[in-house]
Amino acid sequence: MLLWRVILLWFLLCGSLAESAWAQKKPATPPISPARAAIAAVLAERDRAFAARDATAYFALCTADYVHQDALEDTFPLDKLRTELQKQLTAAKTAEQKTQIDSFKLDGTAAVVETYENVKLLSYAHEWLEITGTGYRRCRYRFILDTGKWRLARTRVLEETLTEKPRLLESPGLTDLEKRVKSPEVQAIVRKIYPLLEELATAEERHDFKIFQQRLAPDFAFIRLGKDPETRQSYIEKETLAHQFISGDQVRYYLMGAELQENGDLTLEVEQATRYTITLPDEVPEKNLIILSLVLTWTKLADSWYIKRWEHFTAEGFENDTRVDFVQKEKNKKK
Repeated sequence: MLLWRVILLWFLLCGSLAESAWAQKKPATPPISPARAAIAAVLAERDRAFAARDATAYFALCTADYVHQDALEDTFPLDKLRTELQKQLTAAKTAEQKTQIDSFKLDGTAAVVETYENVKLLSYAHEWLEITGTGYRRCRYRFILDTGKWRLARTRVLEETLTEKPRLLESPGLTDLEKRVKSPEVQAIVRKIYPLLEELATAEERHDFKIFQQRLAPDFAFIRLGKDPETRQSYIEKETLAHQFISGDQVRYYLMGAELQENGDLTLEVEQATRYTITLPDEVPEKNLIILSLVLTWTKLADSWYIKRWEHFTAEGFENDTRVDFVQKEKNKKK
């Protein structure tokens, strides 16, 4: 029995000595240099300025001759960078940037720093479209020590991405009617017409174009981005054909304004958002979100209202959550 206790004690003692020896040989974490700590503090200050949506503070520690190159090696002046960033941050409801240092090289009073930055922006467009932008940026910075402070002298963007995910907010319906339309007389007409427009939205989601046919005036004209008018029949035929390849429709109308014409017609300004998936033969399905600015002219026939003119002036949107530039025409309201 005594022998087993001696053996156990021996193993415990050997294990303790081995652990102590390993701990002594374990390499110590090198201390962070004062220069790296100071530059890390500058980058953290920029992150806080980004979150505060303050472009002036974001670029506050740049040198007077600061040089900025994007991923395509195009150079931009500091004033333009500040203006563009402020525009982006002002449009955002929330902004977040987190910067981590990947590499650090000190050379006297200068330092080359490579970083990885995560960015997230939550913004709104058209008052009813929520856009969440997420991405990252890899940069190579050159800092110089100037009068005791580290200042950013040069930026080279090595790589950057940004993905914007749009989300349609629910239509407020006529909640904003009195704000959008001041005339009580016009308000009363809009209250009669707007439910008809919402009915058309539901019909389009169901691909029911019989309701469209019932609501279009005999002399209906469809005008897209200033092109030649299309007739009632050609419009219905094209929409019916296109919707054979469309699924998952979500249609929203947002009231922007209304005006009563001398002949009794009503021009209704709305923004239309349509989300759908289009699947063409032998092609991968594509998710789309199209946003149009519309002026709809309604006319009254036999105590009921019909659309006489459907005209849209601008088009923009997203394909598979990627913003796409569409053809646009400057809005020019018809009087």
